[in-house]
Amino acid sequence: MTDFPALDINVTNIDSTTPSQLALLVPPDVRVEALFNARSPDSRQLHIMPGDGTASAPALDTYPGYQVAGASLVELRILTDTSQQISVLASSTNSEMHAVTSGWVDIRGKNG
Repeated sequence: MTDFPALDINVTNIDSTTPSQLALLVPPDVRVEALFNARSPDSRQLHIMPGDGTASAPALDTYPGYQVAGASLVELRILTDTSQQISVLASSTNSEMHAVTSGWVDIRGKNG
């Protein structure tokens, strides 16, 4: 691990109708709970979901997942898929997202 983590998500083309599958720096081939900081540097709203989440339009009451908007920086904990990915939808096309992974929790054997 380094003192300066890498920016593992730095995209400008998140869509508003089809979820973008974005990879985090977590172990492959297993679902983990990723711990990461995310931000949307503009006023557009992002809906960040588990990697195998279903598509839905961004809304403040949408579950599962989180809402990020308005140049805010937030700490999130969300499940990846086995390809290290999370799903992200935006309130409008060509939205931007930055994320840095700070760690992960291996949940195997802990959730039923």
